[in-house]
Amino acid sequence: MNLWYKLGLIGLKKILIFKLIKYFGEYENLIKCDTNYLMSLNLSNEVINNIKKSEKINLDDEKEKLEKRETKLLCITDDDYPFLLKNISNPPPFLYVKGNGKISEKSIAIVGTRRNTIYGKSAVESIVNGLVDYNVNIVSGLAMGIDSIAHKQTLKKGGMTIAVVAGGVDVEY
Repeated sequence: MNLWYKLGLIGLKKILIFKLIKYFGEYENLIKCDTNYLMSLNLSNEVINNIKKSEKINLDDEKEKLEKRETKLLCITDDDYPFLLKNISNPPPFLYVKGNGKISEKSIAIVGTRRNTIYGKSAVESIVNGLVDYNVNIVSGLAMGIDSIAHKQTLKKGGMTIAVVAGGVDVEY
């Protein structure tokens, strides 16, 4: 498991984690820094203390949780992290991946209301059927309504689907 994940576990904001990864490259480079240097980067005392505390975190429990959920953690520094996502202005530093973890560049996102209409359901199923026939990965949020319809129809057609879950893999919605 990537050591940068320790910063997520101590509650640092994702944008700050991304900036630290970009600046330091390796978690060990951050941990080696003394407090004065970190202060010169305009980091608050609270953030610096949390960074120092992160070094003591044992990731074994987190590994076990992910294994139980058959989930893989990808860090933005990992080779498997999606190239296009890595190159947006504010990419998430971590992704939770279930399944084979292959994320193609040939993907389309389908998102919609949680209270879909009969027409909305029919339209999404029709659109998904056509996209799956062209081997397009369907990406959605796994929420009830249009999102879950897109995933279910993709699986029904034997296609590839990717769920982007904002709350994390242990939060059901």
